[in-house]
Amino acid sequence: MDTRTTAVHVYDRQTLQHYQNRPNNTIDDELRDTLRGFGLLRQPDPQIVAPPEAGSRGTGIAYRPLVRRSKPVLKQVRTWPSGAISALKACFEHTDWQMFREAATYSNNTDLKEYTSSVTSYIGKCIDDVTVSKTITTCPNQKPWMTAEVRALLKAQNSAFKAGDKAALRKIRAKLSRAIRQVKRAHGQSIHSHFRDSGDTRRMWQDIQAITNYRTTPPACNCDASLPDALNNFYARFETQSVVAARKTTPPPDDQVLCLTEADVRKTLRRVNPWKAAGPDNIPARVLRECADLLTDVFTDINI
Repeated sequence: MDTRTTAVHVYDRQTLQHYQNRPNNTIDDELRDTLRGFGLLRQPDPQIVAPPEAGSRGTGIAYRPLVRRSKPVLKQVRTWPSGAISALKACFEHTDWQMFREAATYSNNTDLKEYTSSVTSYIGKCIDDVTVSKTITTCPNQKPWMTAEVRALLKAQNSAFKAGDKAALRKIRAKLSRAIRQVKRAHGQSIHSHFRDSGDTRRMWQDIQAITNYRTTPPACNCDASLPDALNNFYARFETQSVVAARKTTPPPDDQVLCLTEADVRKTLRRVNPWKAAGPDNIPARVLRECADLLTDVFTDINI
């Protein structure tokens, strides 16, 4: 989004005298092209301010520079309150996972797609019950030390300024200055403490990015959420032509198939990186790792 702000640039007396001698004080083509090249010229062309009187300080050309800024981005985030994992574990402990298998079984054959879909949907519903979803607004110039307290003081300062209350504005500015100093000091101490722990490399690299003000470039691909579904439908078009649904059947005795034990599944779930993004089932990696013992049986039954 391009916004326009007013600014005044001061030129020396010789330049002002040059424009004063020109008819109608207009800008020539060369200067106009130069200003437009630097993005300092708006339409219509700026007018030249008359030179000051003798003995007074200089003035200049009034123009409105173009300031390019990115639009604020709205993000949907999931927060985990204290005790959310414990509540989720209690929910899984009292769940009869066998009923999902029975509901997807027809004529002694289990529909794997329905079985998996019902289990993952139930897990997602339990996660939604114990977590809180929030919509936050992120700006490209947002400071890493910004807190809710500082935002509240900034809003109070703007309200006092618009109301014209000088006494309240003076007090709020003093509180805002103290709050900014405190959060900056706390943020610096937090970064310093992360460098002491050499085991947490992820936090260390995040702090290095914060110190160097590193900004990742936005992805060039389309952010439409329907793109992954379109790709899946394109590459799976041959499978959709099959009218035979996937069924769980008992393999022949002499057939050697891949077997997964509960110990293998539990070991794999415990090794999941909790910072990784969720897969197509939308189950967070944190849930898979924290609830590995409770989800091992049902996941093993699905994969066997």
